[in-house]
Amino acid sequence: MDMAIKWWEKSVELGNADDKEMLCACCALLSTDYYKGEGGKSKNYQKAFYWVSKCANLGDLGGMHLLGCMYYVGEGTPKNRELAEKWLRKSANLGYKDAANSLKEWGFR
Repeated sequence: MDMAIKWWEKSVELGNADDKEMLCACCALLSTDYYKGEGGKSKNYQKAFYWVSKCANLGDLGGMHLLGCMYYVGEGTPKNRELAEKWLRKSANLGYKDAANSLKEWGFR
């Protein structure tokens, strides 16, 4: 899968929107596998954080939400309230309700 991801990344750099969607789906799958220890992967929050970051930076709302959550609780990265709020708010502002709920639950105004 690593080689496929490299080609999708290259295609996305060249502006292919369909490949951006596929790349994001692969990043989401890998982040979930590492986060939960599924798909033959050992649980590894640092690797999950890496793939979630890629997904969020590709514009995936769920990826933005999960990245904010990982920053908030410090999974795979040091805790960082400012970055947690940034990613949660970005996702919420684009209509992702789970992110809006997280902002409210964790006391962000």
